[in-house]
Amino acid sequence: VTYDNINIEVSDWDANNEGALTISGGWDSCSDASASGRTVLDGLGGWSILEVNSPAETSLVTLRNLELTGALWGLRVYDDSEVQLESTHFRLNESALVARGGAQVTLDAATLLSDNGSSMTDGAGVNCAGAGTKVTLAGVVSGNDEADDGGGVYARDGCVVRLEAGARIENNRAGRGGGIALSGAASLEGGGAGEVETVISGNTAADVGGGIWMSGAGPLSL
Repeated sequence: VTYDNINIEVSDWDANNEGALTISGGWDSCSDASASGRTVLDGLGGWSILEVNSPAETSLVTLRNLELTGALWGLRVYDDSEVQLESTHFRLNESALVARGGAQVTLDAATLLSDNGSSMTDGAGVNCAGAGTKVTLAGVVSGNDEADDGGGVYARDGCVVRLEAGARIENNRAGRGGGIALSGAASLEGGGAGEVETVISGNTAADVGGGIWMSGAGPLSL
């Protein structure tokens, strides 16, 4: 099922009072007994498809079995909101995922960010900023193309990006930091171990940092 011209805002969601919120795709109808595949949410060139903005609340929003495509931003998460992505794909957005202001976003192993990008924004795959903001990635960021910084992942101003075991940052392109770009006290951590490792491979940059480019005081711990 595909839904066009989608713009959904989840504001002031308090899981302590309202319970957790799950938006789940893959259902053919209301009577379908089980989910399969993904439901497509097409922004048709609009600003954002989904936005979670819950200042002073505990959001606990899960997005499952969705494909977010065709917008300036696929998903924006702000203000201490917590979002979990499960088997969700992002493609053909200018930036797939934007996290700000203490947001906590987790991407599971079946989540994919691919073929996003433009000449106007940093971070075609992931764009995160701000102290207390954290993106935990176990999925795949592949084939994203950014003219400036961070083809796959762009982090600045204290944002923490954690790569879980099995995460793959592959075949992304940018001016600086084809795979990952860090600036302004942003940090990268994690890495995996043994047979299940983090892979940063095949990324390219027109200027510097095909795999990883760092500028500023942020630590790198893999």
